[in-house]
Amino acid sequence: MRVKAGNTTTQDVLELDFGSAATLVERDGKAVVGSLAGSGVPPGGTTNQVLTKTSNADGDATWQNPVGSGGTSTQTFGQPGVLSTGLGAVPFVFPFAATINGVVAAVGTAPTGAAVIVDVNLNGVTIFSTQANRPTIAAGETKTTSMPAPDVTGVAQFDVLTVDIDQIGSTIAGSDLIVVISYNSA
Repeated sequence: MRVKAGNTTTQDVLELDFGSAATLVERDGKAVVGSLAGSGVPPGGTTNQVLTKTSNADGDATWQNPVGSGGTSTQTFGQPGVLSTGLGAVPFVFPFAATINGVVAAVGTAPTGAAVIVDVNLNGVTIFSTQANRPTIAAGETKTTSMPAPDVTGVAQFDVLTVDIDQIGSTIAGSDLIVVISYNSA
């Protein structure tokens, strides 16, 4: 069924087409609302996706995963001041299931005499079963030079991450540590 209303010589024309994918259009045929079938939003998308504007133009939108869903995110842990070895005191609770991609670290003052080595724990147990893969800042350097993949990558909703400092420089400890954990939501 096709219905036209308004003055056909002005921009006030409204056209409704109640076909399988009903659309409200302007006089020039440009879509204003998109599909009116079902819920009134453009067709497509998957469960839990959100409709996101892609420009300032009317009707210009696409289905996307929400921020923190499917895309890469990071969690940063910081230890200001001169470093000392010890267990992580500040936990991060995951609000959703995720997969850990890797871990990098940096310091404000480079360690000397020995490397700074950090460990990441999931619910109190290291994610680096292969201890040689723990993030390491070499003596005289200010950052890790690789992003080692942990042996344990799966994180369930409400799991807790902490970061330990397992080793510091033997002459100069190093200072102002930042550890960044990269992850994707599951």
